[in-house]
Amino acid sequence: MAQITKTSQSFVIEHIRLACRRGFEDVHAALLKSLPQLDPRLGHLLNTGDTEKIGAERANGPKLWLFLTRDHGSLLAAEGRRAKAYQHEIGNPLTAERMTRHQLPAALYAPLRVLLYEDSGGQVFFEYDLPSSLFGQFGDEQVTQVGRELDDELERVLVAVSGSARASKFQRRMIMGSRASSRLCTEADGMAASNAREESKALVLAGIGTCGPCAPAIWTKPAMQIKVKLLEIRRNAPQRIGMGNSTANIPRL
Repeated sequence: MAQITKTSQSFVIEHIRLACRRGFEDVHAALLKSLPQLDPRLGHLLNTGDTEKIGAERANGPKLWLFLTRDHGSLLAAEGRRAKAYQHEIGNPLTAERMTRHQLPAALYAPLRVLLYEDSGGQVFFEYDLPSSLFGQFGDEQVTQVGRELDDELERVLVAVSGSARASKFQRRMIMGSRASSRLCTEADGMAASNAREESKALVLAGIGTCGPCAPAIWTKPAMQIKVKLLEIRRNAPQRIGMGNSTANIPRL
């Protein structure tokens, strides 16, 4: 009997949780309207190697397609209840090929999976793993760069259909740091809760984190108001804020 060879490796995945400002049905309908259903013609183009048509499609066609939608909420009927939860497979075969030509294992994460659900409190969320962190595990910059493009393309669609404020680099960093700063707000690490919340606001304004109770009023502030608020917070907050085993600097303006 041949010996089985098995290898393993560990890597960090960045998980995104985006709070929606619209109801579940409205967000889902907007997502289906925003993303076209996958066109089988794309696979045919790749199979035939028609480079001219492939180039034209990459330049002029949709960046993302909807491959499949699964109703995960309906599965709970087995235990006598239902929930609102859809898993979506989103991607583009033409984009996937740009990665798998360099690293075939990248096919494991193409298309991407995005979950839309409503929690017990009625709040609606998108959750997904950041594409660049998934594809970055292969250590191939040609693959990781495509992952970064997918970061932006996916975020642009999800933010638009969620009813949240417009996509920006600033907001994207806030979303990525949500869990760390929420922990800072709730646990307070021995400080008064109000002081912890002010520090969490500083993280939000620095583009590092977001906290549910703090973020909505801040997202709508124009740049100058954000600068002023950050200066006010800095006078009363430490220059370094501890979060677990790491620390975050509040940047100078």
